[in-house]
Amino acid sequence: MMTGRSSISKILTKRLLVSSNLKSFADDSRGVAAIVFVILAIPLILVIALGLEYAQSKTYQEKLQTIADNASLAAIRGNPNISPQQRQDAAIASIKGGFATLDKNNPVTVTKLAIVPVNLDIEVTVGIQSPYKMSFGSLVNMDKMTIKVSSTRKTNRAMEEQIRHDCHIGSLETLKKYDCSSQY
Repeated sequence: MMTGRSSISKILTKRLLVSSNLKSFADDSRGVAAIVFVILAIPLILVIALGLEYAQSKTYQEKLQTIADNASLAAIRGNPNISPQQRQDAAIASIKGGFATLDKNNPVTVTKLAIVPVNLDIEVTVGIQSPYKMSFGSLVNMDKMTIKVSSTRKTNRAMEEQIRHDCHIGSLETLKKYDCSSQY
């Protein structure tokens, strides 16, 4: 019977040792800052990564917007008597020229290219969209997003004729109001 009591006392002694070790571990505050830092670093790194991703997607959106703006401007420039097909060709050439500034992994689709004559004026609308592959988006189950941009420009032939007329007359007030030296 002595062996049974000694094994019970050994077990109780081990439990007391483990209990006192856990208590001293819980009371010890050394290293707490490192543990808290590790716990807080994970969400902080995630927020920084998603912030960078957002900034990159906005830069890509700005590039697409520039391409759409340049295409709409290319379509309205020039002689007012050129055909809508020539205007469309100028817009498409401008869009193709802008593709060199984009990431090749993100295909671009022209969603709208409308050239509408309105009296003597011309209204051009260019719409572009592209899927944007996100680097860190997979962390939050969002690895792709579609970026859509559009640009609409309209000529104002009546105003252009007025400027040509005013610049031809060449009064001092007109020269201050318009830059007559460059175009007219």
